[in-house]
Amino acid sequence: MNSLYEINGQAITRFLKHYFLVIFLTGVALGLVGVFASLKIQGVKYSATSSLVQNDNNYTLVQSYTQYVQSDKFNKYMKKEIKN
Repeated sequence: MNSLYEINGQAITRFLKHYFLVIFLTGVALGLVGVFASLKIQGVKYSATSSLVQNDNNYTLVQSYTQYVQSDKFNKYMKKEIKN
């Protein structure tokens, strides 16, 4: 079958032999540029810390929720709410 787009094996072999090294080295070089650019240009990293503050006139920081629940202020408040 004679086709307009008939594949010529010799032409493909000649093309690959001639341009393979150029294409491969260009791909490796652009890949390395991309890797170094992504390492150099990193996004902003944010971090935050917070703590629960107990306000019973001593201004101490509460380290955990259980410590807050066991505090005098919390117990007095809960007893008051239960009575109401």
